[in-house]
Amino acid sequence: MLHTFPFLLPDLRVALTLAYAVVLIELVVIAYIRWHYMRSPLGQTIFQVIVGGAVVFAVGVWLGQLGARA
Repeated sequence: MLHTFPFLLPDLRVALTLAYAVVLIELVVIAYIRWHYMRSPLGQTIFQVIVGGAVVFAVGVWLGQLGARA
């Protein structure tokens, strides 16, 4: 949810850059929580979180392109 706050800034380029950084931090925190509290193997956890984040990003880009064509 924190990655939505940068879009309160008037400059879209700055907001996107800041949002990307916040998402990266959020993914690292998710991986840490899974590793620390759920006792998942660290390498597997990082891989799953990064791949999951990449899939969500790709679907978001795809939907954005579909919406731009409409």
